[in-house]
This record gives sequence, C-alpha cells and structure tokens, in this order.
Amino acid sequence: MIDSIVIAVLTLTTIGGIIGIWRFRQRQHQLQHELTHQFALLEKQKHVLAVTRDALHSILTDIPDDLDALAAFADAVVRLHASEARFRALFDYAPIGILQANITGELVYINPTLEKILGYSHCELVGKNYYELLHPEEQIETSSNRLFEQLLKYSRNHYQTIERYQHRLGREIWASLSIAGVRDVDGGVLFVVGMVTDITEKRAAEARLAHNEMRIAEAQQLAQLGYWEWHPQNDDMFWSEEFSMQLGYPCKPIQTHLDEFYQAIIADDQQYVKYHLLALLDTSNQEKIPHFENLEFRVKIKDGKVKTLQSSGKLLRTYDDKPYCVIGTALDISERKQTELLLRKLSTAVEQSSNSILITDRKGIIQYVNPAFTKISGYLPEEVLNRTPRLLKSGLMGIDFYRDLWSTILRGDVWQGEFTNRHKSGELYYEYTTISPIRDENQEISHFLAVREDLTAYRQAVEALRNSEARYRSVIASMSEGVVLQNRTGEILTCNQAAESILGLTEAQMAGRSSLDPAWQSVRENGMSFPGYEHPAMVTLQTGLPFKNVIMGVYKTPQQDVTWIAINSQPIFTDDPSHLPTAVVTTFTDITPYKSAQKIFRETKTITRFITPWFNHFMSKNDLLSTYHLLLTELLKLTDSQLGFISDIEEDQIHTRLLLTHSLRDQQFITLFDREKTGLFATLNQLLQPILQNGSVIIQDQASAAWAQLIYQFFQSRII
Repeated sequence: MIDSIVIAVLTLTTIGGIIGIWRFRQRQHQLQHELTHQFALLEKQKHVLAVTRDALHSILTDIPDDLDALAAFADAVVRLHASEARFRALFDYAPIGILQANITGELVYINPTLEKILGYSHCELVGKNYYELLHPEEQIETSSNRLFEQLLKYSRNHYQTIERYQHRLGREIWASLSIAGVRDVDGGVLFVVGMVTDITEKRAAEARLAHNEMRIAEAQQLAQLGYWEWHPQNDDMFWSEEFSMQLGYPCKPIQTHLDEFYQAIIADDQQYVKYHLLALLDTSNQEKIPHFENLEFRVKIKDGKVKTLQSSGKLLRTYDDKPYCVIGTALDISERKQTELLLRKLSTAVEQSSNSILITDRKGIIQYVNPAFTKISGYLPEEVLNRTPRLLKSGLMGIDFYRDLWSTILRGDVWQGEFTNRHKSGELYYEYTTISPIRDENQEISHFLAVREDLTAYRQAVEALRNSEARYRSVIASMSEGVVLQNRTGEILTCNQAAESILGLTEAQMAGRSSLDPAWQSVRENGMSFPGYEHPAMVTLQTGLPFKNVIMGVYKTPQQDVTWIAINSQPIFTDDPSHLPTAVVTTFTDITPYKSAQKIFRETKTITRFITPWFNHFMSKNDLLSTYHLLLTELLKLTDSQLGFISDIEEDQIHTRLLLTHSLRDQQFITLFDREKTGLFATLNQLLQPILQNGSVIIQDQASAAWAQLIYQFFQSRII
C-alpha cells in the first residue's frame, strides 16, 4: 500500500513536471521566434546605426537585457532537458503502466510496463483508442467512458476504478486504473494521464482466499466445527457462526468479550477452562504450553439445555515472541458423549450379562467373548480368541444342523436353536443360541453376534418337573376332592376325575368354559341365585384373595336335584405377587349327604318337641334301657352293625356315653358325647342328635311325617 502511494506521488510529480516542461517549451518557442525576429531587424538596421546615435544607443541599451534573457533561456533549456530526462526515466522504468491519451481517448504514449502488461508493442498501441484495450464484455458499457465524461463534464481532476483488459493472447487482465486530467490555465482538459496496476494475480489470490474461506466456512458448518479467537491484550473475542450457535446465540459471527464466553460455561467447568487459557500465556512456565487439545467443558445455552463442547486452541506470537492471539476450534460432542455413555452401558450389560456372548468374523473366527462365556464353557478368553467355536462341539449335532445354521446367517437372517456343547471339563451342557449378522457401512455382513442362554439348569428342572408332575398328577387323580384349574379369564384348563364325578361333566365338556357360562346354574344356601361373577374362583382372579369353605349348590342338569359343594379357591402368581393372579386352583367337596342329614335333624327337632311330654308321663328309670333298645330296634330299624356304634350305657350311672364312628372321604372321625341323664326325653335326645347331626344313620326310606306317626303310636301303646 505504501509503495502504491509513493508511486502515485511520484507519478503526480512527474505529471506536474510534464506540464511544466510543456509550458516551458511553449515559452521557449515564443522566445526563439522573438529572437529570430530581433536578429532580422538588427541586420536590416545595421546601415542606419550610424544615422542616429539615439537609436543606436537605444539598441545598445536593450542588448544586455536580451543577452541576459538569452542566457536565462539557455539555462532553462538545460534544466528542461535534465528534467525531461529524469521524467522519461521515471516514465519508462515505473513499475506500473502509464499511458497518455487525448480527450477522445486516443493513446499518445504508453510506457514499457504497460506494454508488458497488455502484451502489445509501443507502435501497436499508439494511436489506438483506449476502449479497444478493454475486454469485449467491458466495451459494451464501459466505466472508463463514464470516467472520461466525468473528467470533462464535472471537472474532476482524478478518478480510480477497476478495469478488465484483454491481453494480446486473449486472456483477461484485471487492473487498477487511476486517471487524471491535465488542464490548461483556463481549466480545460488538455490530455489524460492514466496509471495502470496489474492486479490479476492479486484478484486471483483474493478469489482463492474468498473461495477457501467459503470452503472453510462450509466445512465448519458441515463438520459442525466452530472457530473462535481471543486477544489477550483486551480480552476481545471473535466467534464464528457455528461457535455462536453452539453457545446458543444467533447463527452469525459475533465480536464479544471473554467474560461473555465464561458466562456461557457452567460454573463447575469455568476454572478448568480458565486454567488452560491462561496457561498459554504463562511466561514463567519454562515448558511454555503452545496449545491445548480436546479440552472438554459444558455450556448452558439459553433454552436451559446443557451441551458438551470439545475445544483445541493454539497461541500465536508476534515477531518478537510476544503473545498476540489465541485461536481455536470447538466441536459439539453432546451426542457423542451420550453415545459413549450408551456404549458404556451396553458394554457393562454385555460384560455383566448372565448369557454367554461371543462375536466372530464372517469366517467364524472368535474375536470377543464375555465373562459369562468363560463361566459357562470353562474356557478363558485367550484360549478361544482367534479360534472357531468348533472347540465347543459335542459331536451330537449332525451336519445338517450346521448346514442350516450357516445358510441362514450367511443370507442375513437370524438363526435360533439349541446347542449341545461340551464343557472344557468334558461334561455336556445345553444352550439356546441366537445368532445375528452384523453389517458394515456397505450393508455387507462383516461379523456375527451369538447370544447363548445356558439351558442346563433349565433342562434339569424340566426333567425334575416332569417327574414331579407325574407324581402330582397321580395324587390329584386319586383325590376324592374335585380339583379345577382356571386361567386368568376364568376358563377351565383341566380338572381331575373327582371333579368330573361331582359335577357330572367330563373334562372335555368343561374345557374352555367359565363360571360366567349361563348354562351353569348355582344357588346359595338360602336358595337365592349365586351369579357366576361372585363364584370364589372369579373373585380370586379379580382380587388375588383366597376363599375357604364357600357353600354352593349346583345343578348338574335342570331336572336333577342340587348337588351341594364346599369350595376353596387359591390364586397362582407367576410374577410379582402385587399383580393380579394368572390362574386359580379351585378344590371342592361334595357335601350333599351332610346337607341331607341337616334337613332330617331339623325335622327331628320338631318331632322331639312333640313327644317330650309323654316321656315324663309314663317313663321311669327302670324302663330306660328297655325303652331305649326298643326305640333303636323297632322304631329306627337299626342294623347290627349300626347298633355296634352304640355301647357302654350304664344303668346305675347318671351319664350315657355314645361312641360314633363316621367314615367320610377316607377319613375317620370319632366323636364322644357325654350327656347328663335328666330323664327319658333327654337321654333319647342325646342318642338321636349325634346320629342325625353326623350322618352316621341316614333314614332314606321314611318320610318325616310317617316317622313322626310311628313314634307317636309307639308312645301311645306304652301309655295304654
């Protein structure tokens, strides 16, 4: 820039000298013309010198002045030639192109530098119009034409613009043009002088620089890479568009201060960043940290989100090794940090997984195994890496098994199946394996991932369960209680033979039906309807609560009598007990005989109240035993085996013992009743109550009314 100013000053000085020389030459011509005229007069007047002394004296008086003028003229001519030589040297050897043109644009003179710039010789250029030097596209409407007009019309002394010329060889020449008009004493433009500076390379460099800056900006945008500058002298900072956006600011370059940068960083990371920035300026540090790399810190943007940035910075120094500027880049690695966290979680999950996990290449060479693999197979990682899983083969899997496996995974599908492998110790173990292909960026299969679940314990448990199930099925099948299994919705899945017998339906007839089936009718003890949704099994499924000894009457068919059952329901939970049960087991006992005995007992109580007065009227102590036996044998028609249930009645004792044995569902119940003898009625009542209540003696062939009539007739005969 300074060189251009110096050249411009010298050029203007030269132009001034040219103007002075031109004026001096005009004055010289005038003086020469006057001298010639004077010398002619002197020649003509020689003959009159003698005529008049006054005239001669006048002439002699003027001669010294003219001689002085002539001497001055000669000196001026010498100086003019010297100035012209200097101007010519400056004009010819100037590093910029110089041209002289008249007011019509015709070139009068050009210097060698301009000849070199345009590729033409002096002779080829002189006489051409200036506009012919311009690029054809510029000749249509040239700014230079307007410049000449402005010089002529608006009396502008100089003007500067950028012109595009065409080299003799056809290439473009970009130049900076400075033109000035040389004016006469009246202000009219005599001619135009122009200075041409070739800026083609400069313009190309600027274009390359602008293009590079654009590419850098685009690359930063594509790479999401921010750029920043920090000037330690005044703590000014510059943020690029991307860096501004990373900090939550509008996407544009920002001139700001270091404090604003610190404010964007969360408090826990501010000192950490300050330390690394100031460490670059620490002259006491002999190591002189010139830069830092991959500095991670968190920023809180304006919407409240927290980002993690990774920055690298470098200190720039002046020529005298003083800190000048710190430049740096920043990358938003928030997603990468989340990915790294996810990968750590996945890695931890893989490492801590109870399933055996291994990764092979496309050829089946093992490249990774997790700790569970060692625990299950017995092989250490170094024993299996770079080997194939063949070392686990038990020899029990056929060739077709492996052919199907490889054909499945090589076509990109997932294979699942069970392996019988051999432990390092030689023992067999079982695994359920899922093998999935892993594809690269070209969607080509590069690796295989195998996840193996150890089934050894499961198989042992299944075998034990099968054995246990067989035993339990045998027990359940032989039970006298009915057992029914219902799923979550109440549908019957299975039942035992006792349930079929009690309910009068086969397992096939009950399968898939539930208590909500309208074909099943049931009643409560009081005779009211017992809706299906209130059945113990359905309530247990809805609440998870068990029920015991719920009495229900069911109709096997609409024509049959009610079958009375006592129901127990127990929920089954397969997962969290706090959730609803997934199934329910219902057990029930047929209590129809018991309900019949209850009915007879209620009727007997009525009869007893009727005959009680007769006992007190005609019975005495001596008649007790005979009356008792007569009642048992004649009235109740007891068999010998039934009479065997009653023993040890002592005539002289005031207590009567009655021992009853009742067999119900393969269980024996022994009930001992002791009652105080307070009369014949009381004794008879003692004897009848246990029999009727416990169902040991059930009179099925006599109606209640007929039985009551027999008892009445018996006591009437005794009275008579």
